[in-house]
Amino acid sequence: MHSTFEWLTVHEVAERLSKHLRSEVISIAYHYDQIFEMTIYRNGLKMTTHRSGDYLDVCEVPYLLGDVEGMIRVFDADLESQQIVDILKIKDIRQKVWDLETSFNISLENKSDWFEMLESEVKEIFVLI
Repeated sequence: MHSTFEWLTVHEVAERLSKHLRSEVISIAYHYDQIFEMTIYRNGLKMTTHRSGDYLDVCEVPYLLGDVEGMIRVFDADLESQQIVDILKIKDIRQKVWDLETSFNISLENKSDWFEMLESEVKEIFVLI
């Protein structure tokens, strides 16, 4: 997906897609692996955005914590707000993504390299599906 979408177009696609689905759509963008942005859309409207990273000032974009309570509702997480705030404030983007994935029990990162590591017979099963 990273080779298909530019930084902003992934958000545009998510926004349009959310108009046609009954559930929320989450767009994830990484900018040079130095900025992480997660935006949640519902019914074509932006619900919240979290943006953080080391190069925010270089790219002239502001830090955004986002609506933590809204995130907890969307992900149906049994977590306290402060737990999510602590994760969102983690400087290391890879650690932040890992902790969000673990806390919300979702995948936020394209793990296409996993597919390459599978044995050929398992690959065939996935390709057929």
